[in-house]
Amino acid sequence: MYKEKAEALWGIIDDIDTLSDIIKPATEKGYKAFYDAVMKKQTERHKHLTSYDGYTLVTPELHITENTREQGSTRS
Repeated sequence: MYKEKAEALWGIIDDIDTLSDIIKPATEKGYKAFYDAVMKKQTERHKHLTSYDGYTLVTPELHITENTREQGSTRS
């Protein structure tokens, strides 16, 4: 499971690196296009791993379960 997540996260990083080859942020317009593309791409990380405290990584499935428990629900 973690090998697949690591490969998916590496793919996101590689895609961001490729964006730097495609979009040259030498101008304000180029910088904004690069920034917007990177910010959109980086959100994909939460499909694979996420964090509810900014430090601990969990799978999205566990994150949902933990949040449900924290809210006092009996669902899991």
